[in-house]
Formats: sequence, structure tokens, C-alpha cells
Amino acid sequence: MDIEDDDKTHQDKLTALKERVKQRNQDDEDKRLKRIDTIRSNQIKRQAEASALWESRRALQAERFKNLEQPKTSFSQKISTMYTNAKSAVKQMSVGKSENAVERRNTSNSYSDVNGMRGMNPVAAQHLMMTNTRLGGGSKSKEILGKIRRVYKVAGSRKEHIKYKGNLIPVADYKKLMK
Repeated sequence: MDIEDDDKTHQDKLTALKERVKQRNQDDEDKRLKRIDTIRSNQIKRQAEASALWESRRALQAERFKNLEQPKTSFSQKISTMYTNAKSAVKQMSVGKSENAVERRNTSNSYSDVNGMRGMNPVAAQHLMMTNTRLGGGSKSKEILGKIRRVYKVAGSRKEHIKYKGNLIPVADYKKLMK
């Protein structure tokens, strides 16, 4: 009988151990499923927050664009504003020149050069050609120390240069030499 009792106690222990393992596996599976559910719910929350942020951003952009709406203008109004802008640009370029003192020379070849006007508004380019005004980068006439002198622009320098004894020198240096 002792052997039968030992077998029975071993069997009871074995079944109890199997039950514990089964319960542990079930608990682990429940924990894993719970973790997956929390991860999914967190992802859904983040997606909802992100979509709400995008919607608020779109609403802000729409409001900004609404504030930036410009009144519609006709084609003739656009042309007239371009013409006046070109006219004012010409006036700015000729600031400091007296109309009586400056004589325009060689207007046929240098002033009507269309190559310097590429990429420019056609109305402004035509106005510049009609008024015989040179675009920047070439040379202009200016009154320096009481004389009308030709003023040149040199690449890489913001200063105005004039020819003195065959060399281009800055206007400020020329004035220092002459005084």
C-alpha cells in the first residue's frame, strides 16, 4: 500500500504542477493580449491627436490665405501699374543727373540693346528702350568735381569707378587726387 500511496501522491503533485503551468501560461497569454490592446489603444489615441493637429493646422492656413486675398484687377490696370513702376525705376536710375547737362550719345547701339533686358517685364523693357535709359552694369555719366565724367561699375565692387590715365579708379580716390 505504501507504493500505491506514493504513486497517488506523485500523480497528485504532477497534476497540481500541470495545473499551475497551465494557469501561468494562461496568465502570460492574458498579459500579452492586454499589452497588445494597450499598445493599439495608444496608437489610436496618437493618430486621433495627430489628425486633430493637422486639421487645426489646415484651418489656420485657410484663415491665413483668406486674409491674404487680393482684390482682382483687370489686365489694363496691371499694364498701367507695370508702366508706372517702370517709369519710377527709370527716375530712380537717373537721380542726380541734370537733364540739361547730360547728353545721350550712341543711343542707337547701346541703349536699345535688348540682350540686357531679358527676363524683364516686356512693358518695362519697352519703356526703358523708348526713354533711352541704360540698365545697370554698364556705364553712366555723372558730374564729378564740376565735369561730366563717365562712371563705370566694376564686377565685385560696389563703388563707382572712372577712367583716369587709362585705368579705372574709384570716384573717391579720384576726388582725393584732384584736391
